[in-house]
Amino acid sequence: MITVITTFYQGNAYMPKLIPMLDANAKLLLAQTGERVEYLLINDSPWDPIRLPETGMENLTVRILDNAENQGIHRSRIRGIREARGELLAVLDQDDEIAEDFLVSQYRALSTGDVVICNGYKELDGYTKRIYKDRLKMSLVNRKVIYLKAANQIVSPGQALLRKSAIPQAWLDYPMASNGSDDLYLWLLYLNRGTKFVINPQKLYTHKQVGDNLSNSLEAMCRSDEEMCRLLRDKGLLPEQDIRKRERMCAFLATNGYRNRPTLLSLLKYPDILFWKAFAYFC
Repeated sequence: MITVITTFYQGNAYMPKLIPMLDANAKLLLAQTGERVEYLLINDSPWDPIRLPETGMENLTVRILDNAENQGIHRSRIRGIREARGELLAVLDQDDEIAEDFLVSQYRALSTGDVVICNGYKELDGYTKRIYKDRLKMSLVNRKVIYLKAANQIVSPGQALLRKSAIPQAWLDYPMASNGSDDLYLWLLYLNRGTKFVINPQKLYTHKQVGDNLSNSLEAMCRSDEEMCRLLRDKGLLPEQDIRKRERMCAFLATNGYRNRPTLLSLLKYPDILFWKAFAYFC
């Protein structure tokens, strides 16, 4: 069984599209692999009950879990993972889009691995672009230094299919309070223990990076990064030199006024960050 987990936050407008999209995936997965799909919705806005469509769930087992109060995305994802009946997990945001063969393709690509990452698209304000332009660019998902000194190489957990039993225990035991960097935290824990992500070059996933999406705010993401670094240090989860690299990355962005264009001061103070950012961009 595959469990798909979505943290719901006042997202009823997405349900008429999200549920049939997953049902189509479940139908194809069952036909081609014999595996069934459980869809687990974690309602992190319990004052707003989830309204499921009347049709479009013929191939899904849907369960709704209401948080007693707003918990944030990391704690809600943890609750979903702990409650999941499937050994394989897909963690989708409520506005994510996936191809009809997303689950089939990811399931087959994962094989005996722990994590598989697919290609796809980023939908930005006014245009859409591929997440990875080619296999070389995609191979950077397995380079820890790029995450620490350039940028998170995985746009969203929605790109991944995870083996539940292989999820780093520390990520489940020590949740973050702020939204934003919980996925970076997860990937760093995997990479630190030597896990290699399986690469699926198929373009199966679309991430909505528009409007008020948190990933558009570098300052908010840096605040979340800083919490992550404190947690990693306090719990001894990552080598100190790695934590300092990510903190240096945050300092670089602060020096730039949280803009993507480097200032002269940042060029002088952070040549290492500029090198790795350029490497990741032009690779």
